[in-house]
Amino acid sequence: MANNGIRQQFPHEVYSSKFQFHVIELKKLKDATEAEKEQEPELYKWAKVIAAKSWEAICMETKGNSYMEAAKDELEKINQDENERYLYLRREMAISDEISRLQTAVNQGRREGLEEGDVLKLISQIKKKYLKGKTLAEIAEDLEESADDLEEIYNVVKANSQDSDDVLLKRIRQPDEEKQLSEYQIN
Repeated sequence: MANNGIRQQFPHEVYSSKFQFHVIELKKLKDATEAEKEQEPELYKWAKVIAAKSWEAICMETKGNSYMEAAKDELEKINQDENERYLYLRREMAISDEISRLQTAVNQGRREGLEEGDVLKLISQIKKKYLKGKTLAEIAEDLEESADDLEEIYNVVKANSQDSDDVLLKRIRQPDEEKQLSEYQIN
């Protein structure tokens, strides 16, 4: 067993005696010396309860200690009550599902953000070239894209060249959003 207190880095003095942590290797518990057992008897008893391999060993170690008996009683309830175990597993599954749902939403948001960034960059490039007097064919050649792929953005830029890139993006996305709304209303 190792007993570690919290120390200040400089001058390496104990910061507080109210908080300590103990490292216990449960596999080596049976090899503890009598001095170690006597040094921290409560800690040793808790370690034996945690390391117990049978219910009888747990009962024997907790006997006479109200805190340990309360912990044993709770452990017994969890182990015996199938409904409690079921509810616990349901809560754990719900938490796991929520984490998965949130991670999916984050990933989807990142993908959409990257796509939007690409479109905004394309809008900016097309707008700059349009304002310099270039045609759709010239812009497509400069950007190494097909004119068909750029035509929708070009037409929106041509009709609304005074608008900001963000407003142009909204104008381009507007037909998609209206289509989604009409599909939603039909279903």
